[in-house]
Amino acid sequence: MPSPPILRFRQVQRSAVLEERVREMVQRLRRFNERIDHCHLMVERLDRGQDGLPGSPPYAVHIDLSIPGAEIHADGTSDTRSEHADVYAALNAAFDDAKRQLQELHRERIEISKR
Repeated sequence: MPSPPILRFRQVQRSAVLEERVREMVQRLRRFNERIDHCHLMVERLDRGQDGLPGSPPYAVHIDLSIPGAEIHADGTSDTRSEHADVYAALNAAFDDAKRQLQELHRERIEISKR
């Protein structure tokens, strides 16, 4: 049985809604590889001063997945120029990156097994 994702929040208010969304997305990733051993995820709000642009501070999401024989590191950020710079945009970007990497790894392993 896979372990539940480990969630960390930095300068972001922890919420049940956000945590549930993360769990749903991890379940979706498990469709691409059911052997995900662990998932560590950090959600953080970056300081406004880091990019020098006015408006809402951007968010960043970092995902570390472990599967037998591989580690996946995925990141996503919200667009600082958008009025919709929110944590969910960063979350979606990070999970899209993780999904892409899992799919590439799967294709590579299929190619190797055909040789």
